[in-house]
Amino acid sequence: MLRYLVPGSTRRRLLEVLWRDEESGSVSELARLAGLSFSGAHRELQAMLRADLVRQTSQGGTPVYRANSAHSGARLLRELVTMPTSEPAADDGSDAEVRGWLVDLGALLDAPRRPAPSPERALAAGARLSHRDPSVARILPALVWKLRDRLDPDRLVIEARRQAEKQALGLFVDLAAELGGDPSLLRLAERLRDRRIRSTKDFFHRSRSPYARRLAELNTPDAARRWHYRLNMGMDSFEASFRRHVRAA
Repeated sequence: MLRYLVPGSTRRRLLEVLWRDEESGSVSELARLAGLSFSGAHRELQAMLRADLVRQTSQGGTPVYRANSAHSGARLLRELVTMPTSEPAADDGSDAEVRGWLVDLGALLDAPRRPAPSPERALAAGARLSHRDPSVARILPALVWKLRDRLDPDRLVIEARRQAEKQALGLFVDLAAELGGDPSLLRLAERLRDRRIRSTKDFFHRSRSPYARRLAELNTPDAARRWHYRLNMGMDSFEASFRRHVRAA
């Protein structure tokens, strides 16, 4: 709904960073978090300031902006920016395109290869798709591990935020660290953690019977529990996929 009501991507991304992710910072810092130019972010922040949607303070002489939680419409705006969406943005790739991007980056999926726009964007889009496609969920930790030396951490966080998939991608990075024995990935995973999330939810977007939910509770890997997810995919599935990808490397 946010994409429909706020079609401008610069304004929408700043609203998400300030109101959904509860970030604050200078124009430069917010522009980096949102993946925007300095001039575009500055223009929108001034407009938000005039509309009383942000507050401006000063730290060491540098203006710092944060969401104005005292605004009369704060609750409604926060609900709007946190509302989930099942529709990707026009430039975020269809499901078939995203599978092709992942294949291009080395994923062992049964899909035609399509040139990936960037590893960070492909992984974030893959995290979005993984809620509907267990085969994608299964391969993502292995793909993160294969790409670990190519990833730009700042860009990965930005792309995950754009897809509203920081928590899911954080899980896959955590699994990659565990399966590949690379502790540096744990630091990257923590940058993706959404600390507002406290309750456990089903990872896959499909209705579940009480029996299926009990089965998921039994099979959920410890890493998924740390990220407040419940999924009927044991650690052995991720390990088998990881071994296949390592052998194919």
